[in-house]
Amino acid sequence: MRGIFAVLGLALIGEAGAQAAPAPEPPDISYVLRNIKPTHPRLFLNREMLQKIEREGLTPKRQEWLADLKAKVEGCPTPPAIDEELVAFMLSDQGGARYAPQDPPRVYEGDWGYFAARAALAYILTGEKGYYERAFTFLKHAAGIYTVIHENNRIPYGKAFGRLATLTAYDWLYNDLPPQERQTLGQSLFTSLHAFYTYWRGIRSGPGDIYTDNLMGWHLGLVFLGSGIEGVDDDACAALLRKEYDLHLAVFSQLSAGPDGVYLYGAWGYAPQNLQSEVNFMDTWRSAIGGSFARYFPKRSNMAAYFLWNTIAPARRPQLSYGWADEYHTTNRLGTYHWPYLNRAADLYAEMADEVDLDVLRAVSQFEAPLDYQQFLPEHPGACWLTPASPLLISPKVCSEQEIQAALARLPRARHFPDPVGHTFMNSGWGENDTYALFIAGRQSRVRKHYDENHFTIYKKGYLALDSGARGFSVSRKTGHANDPDHVGIDHEINYYYDTVAHNCVLIQMEGETLPGFWGQASDINTGGMNKNYGAQMKAFETNDHYTYIASDATSCYNEGKAEEVVRQFLFIYPDYFVVFDRVTSQRPEQKKSWLMHTQFEPQLQGDTFSAGQGEGKMFVRTLLPQDARFEKVGGPGKEFWAGGRNWPVRVDWQRLTPGQNLFGQWRMDVSSPEPERSTPFLHLIQVGDRQDLHEMTPARRIDAGRQVGVEFQAGKRTVRVLFNRDGEVGGQIRVTDRERLLADGPLTQKVMEQKGLALTR
Repeated sequence: MRGIFAVLGLALIGEAGAQAAPAPEPPDISYVLRNIKPTHPRLFLNREMLQKIEREGLTPKRQEWLADLKAKVEGCPTPPAIDEELVAFMLSDQGGARYAPQDPPRVYEGDWGYFAARAALAYILTGEKGYYERAFTFLKHAAGIYTVIHENNRIPYGKAFGRLATLTAYDWLYNDLPPQERQTLGQSLFTSLHAFYTYWRGIRSGPGDIYTDNLMGWHLGLVFLGSGIEGVDDDACAALLRKEYDLHLAVFSQLSAGPDGVYLYGAWGYAPQNLQSEVNFMDTWRSAIGGSFARYFPKRSNMAAYFLWNTIAPARRPQLSYGWADEYHTTNRLGTYHWPYLNRAADLYAEMADEVDLDVLRAVSQFEAPLDYQQFLPEHPGACWLTPASPLLISPKVCSEQEIQAALARLPRARHFPDPVGHTFMNSGWGENDTYALFIAGRQSRVRKHYDENHFTIYKKGYLALDSGARGFSVSRKTGHANDPDHVGIDHEINYYYDTVAHNCVLIQMEGETLPGFWGQASDINTGGMNKNYGAQMKAFETNDHYTYIASDATSCYNEGKAEEVVRQFLFIYPDYFVVFDRVTSQRPEQKKSWLMHTQFEPQLQGDTFSAGQGEGKMFVRTLLPQDARFEKVGGPGKEFWAGGRNWPVRVDWQRLTPGQNLFGQWRMDVSSPEPERSTPFLHLIQVGDRQDLHEMTPARRIDAGRQVGVEFQAGKRTVRVLFNRDGEVGGQIRVTDRERLLADGPLTQKVMEQKGLALTR
């Protein structure tokens, strides 16, 4: 086995003049290898950090956290002996599971790695021998479990963060392990964990994968380079670090490629979950190499703002989401996967004051996720994938309510996140009584996206215009889950949930059209929806103190054999009014065009106006165009998810939920022209409010002005007059007055307002 210094010497050939300080661009692998600390620990903490903690002591909040850590370690169970009986159970059907029938066998590993990391942390902070003994017991048991799994050609069940915790415990105990135990445990851990890593690296390429052991390569290299463990070659560790570093650079570059540095993995839940791998990488860079890796990719700090804008009423508990993409729609609760990241945002980007307003970043992060050290020690250890040592890394400043409100006052009323996101969020404020809306358009990639360009969601004390349908278990019909209540729903998903018919969009019928469906499975029906789930072009965006305006062209998302133009203009007049104008032209008059609005409960129709509510909110919708429009209510028992002449029910175990126990969207209003025509303009005025206070719709009248058409209505004490171009350029005029005072008067913008970072307005 060659020594670490020989490996580093080879890495430095030809770079004698290299500077120690990192360049603005991420440094190359020679810098990484040259600067890895020769001492342990290296993962998340290092000798200098621990010496500083010992010198300065812990703050009162950290002392409370340490007391909680010790109590949780003392409450951990004693691991069972790894005997023939346990091994037989591990290798049986009851001791593991497969994600799908074609997957290799997986074995349940338990939480022993998490227990080991917690106990090791308690030991290195207190020096108490009892915690060392517990940590060693858990570590040895976890290593034994991995050895059984590896030697029987299996792989562990569950995410790799438990394995990372095990490796972390070994690193933290490294200096105190007797030489023979260090050798034996090191060999066992490296052999099994590297085998798991190698298996998954042959299948998946990304280092940030939360489902597999891809993420282990970097950490294995850091811990074992120069460790002197028999059978662990330093050349192999250096090669492992080189490969994984290149992959991490590629992923960070991809994630930061857009103008905002905000990247989606499809569904909301994957954004904060995958972010854990990024944070772990940045944390280990700081502890093993030194300095802040975040400064090489400063735009990633904008994820904190993206999480905030995704949240409806951030101070509400539980927080709510807009329910876009693959949300299950049972409750639309946001979840808290992103909270640990928000608690860490200020320390992760502390060296980036020139690029980021750290005071505002800290304030908005704490507004959504109050600083809480205990969340890094959840009751179920696997619920947090960041190091349990995070409270030692967190910037301890707690923002006052005044500081938080001052930061919120500097944010705009809307935030447009362009491709690769394609979301525009808007609200009338950040409280529980405010109005929130989302407009989806502009994504230029198909990854994990519904056929929903130009869809909008509106929330006011309840989901009034919502994203309907329910996620089941998105796998092929061929995988054998048809009789498992937890794993059915594929027919609902393919034929309804992902389809345009489930969203607040426009349908255009074309006889004989075949829709692409999802997950590689074609739709069984023809709903008149989009045949491409991305590619709408944002034509305009502006937000100011009086309104937010959006224009989007989704023509290219529809089959060219039926769609000549599908353009939506969306205007939000704060706090409670929306105007939606759609220019829809088909290739032939007989191709019916429908305007859809989904509601949870049955809409009540009176003349050209319908109303609906959910929670404590209520909505009125008035159809101003087409004239003499046809209204069709679709929904109710047996027709909740009606499409293509039949119902597509949700998965079996959710069919027992009543409309008051889910947010699947039980009804929709289908608005269409009374006669066949090639061009059908749809003009709607929407008013939202509290169901106890909103009893009738505001006065409004349609305005026909030659090549323009629009509406004039009362928005409280203000009078709003907005006109839209019937054809030609997408645009129009807006005038807002408050009695005799002119608040806004001029053309609707034809540009997309540029926003960066936190998009502070003052």
